[in-house]
Amino acid sequence: MTSTERKVAYGAMLLFVFAIGSKAVSFFKELAIASEFGVGAVADAYILGFTWATWLPGIFVSVTMASIVPIGRSLKHRTPPEDELFFREFAGLSVLIGFVIGGLTAAAPVFFSSFGADSQGVYESLRLTLPVLAVLVPAAFFAAYCSARLVDQQRHSNLAFEALPPAVILIYLLTANNPTLIGLCAATATGYVLYASATGYVLYATVTASAPHQGGQSVRPLLGLRSRGWREFAGAAIIMIVGNACAGSLMVVDQFQASFLPEGSISILGYATRLLMLPATLLSLVIARSMLPVFSEFAAKGQTRQLNRLVRKFALIAFALGLLGAAVIWLLAPWLVQLAFERGSFTAQDTEATVQAMRWGIFQLPGFAAAIVVVQALLSQRRFVVVAVSGIFNLLAKVLLNASLAPFLGVPGITLGTAIVLSGSLLILSYFFFSTTREVTDGG
Repeated sequence: MTSTERKVAYGAMLLFVFAIGSKAVSFFKELAIASEFGVGAVADAYILGFTWATWLPGIFVSVTMASIVPIGRSLKHRTPPEDELFFREFAGLSVLIGFVIGGLTAAAPVFFSSFGADSQGVYESLRLTLPVLAVLVPAAFFAAYCSARLVDQQRHSNLAFEALPPAVILIYLLTANNPTLIGLCAATATGYVLYASATGYVLYATVTASAPHQGGQSVRPLLGLRSRGWREFAGAAIIMIVGNACAGSLMVVDQFQASFLPEGSISILGYATRLLMLPATLLSLVIARSMLPVFSEFAAKGQTRQLNRLVRKFALIAFALGLLGAAVIWLLAPWLVQLAFERGSFTAQDTEATVQAMRWGIFQLPGFAAAIVVVQALLSQRRFVVVAVSGIFNLLAKVLLNASLAPFLGVPGITLGTAIVLSGSLLILSYFFFSTTREVTDGG
């Protein structure tokens, strides 16, 4: 194993430790929500509202992590003073956009009030939840910027702070005498504000320690577009926003499709997806945050052959881990759902429905894990168009598969569609990366 591979492996193991702790808190939070509200109107409303409130921040997180790390590395190698100016101006833009989107999120239910009777359930859910959940939007935008900068500096301990939002929710559900939908939304928003504050403090302390003469100036938000980094970002921003908007819209598409199924289908989909996303998110966090800075360094130095070899090796490892995880979860699905949710208002019938949804979608894990590795390599080369095209493909394919499978299979048809889409996405991404990289290597 080379020194670079050891560096990636060490970072991945460190990330895995922090991610396990964070996701364990999330797991207990989901357990508490299921126990208190079960499958029904309240759970449907919260899941729908939370998805809508975090939809645009989630896209921003993806765009930020995917773009400013490679751009920052490139600026650092070519014009070192420019990277700090770019980061400060990006922080200012993050805060500004966060407050604007937060205001629009709070006002969003107004746009649904004029729709037909079929949308009144969606309107009522969003009317109750979004004005409260909108508070988390600017906090999520700022936390995205801070996390991306810490990843660029390969500081991974901030991942532990991602446990703060679910921890606040869990505390609320365990201590409140009569938990309500509004109280649950308020706890969620509070957790995100604490998360943003914690990551901001860690970033300030990290940068001040590494460059004490700056006095923390390099992390303070600054409004403006003077940095040369914006030229590179502008070329990628629209493409990345479109691609990530499509990829980030998959859950919205799934919940929209589930809203046409019997009552409780959104909840079943939500619980199944949350259990499936625990290993998927762990893999995504570990792979993306440990590999993107290293891949970006190779790309910035033009070391294409080494990058190709490293990507191939870790993509195969990720696929094998995803396949192993899928097999284990298939076998343990009934026990996992019973352990996590079957108590209080969550019945044995709900367990059976959730297990079926999980098992039809479990084989998204191998393709998802390997695709994350390839995506980081493409991003390190700033080949944003390929990643964006993949996101567009995912959305279009998901809409078609949902419309074809959900009417016959119900919620399991939606999760099966996700597995098919992510497997196809891996093939597309791998073809574009390895074929073009081989051409560059052979030509060089």
